[in-house]
Amino acid sequence: MKIKKILTNYRYYVMFLLMTVAVLGIFSVPIDEQPFISWLYCLISSKLIGLASGWILYKLIQRWDRMGTIPEFTNMSNDF
Repeated sequence: MKIKKILTNYRYYVMFLLMTVAVLGIFSVPIDEQPFISWLYCLISSKLIGLASGWILYKLIQRWDRMGTIPEFTNMSNDF
């Protein structure tokens, strides 16, 4: 029964998407063959996108936790 609740709750999909963007943005490295300015721009922008995605994820988890709309995630994190 809990699996069905998790699969039908769109918030978990949003959390997974934001987490994926954050991890890819933070750990990605630009191609070395680019000119230095372009390489630096790609490096900084990918890190900013990753950090912004992580911050949005954090704020959404706080909000949804207060509202009680992600109880499975809250219970799992409390048990861990």
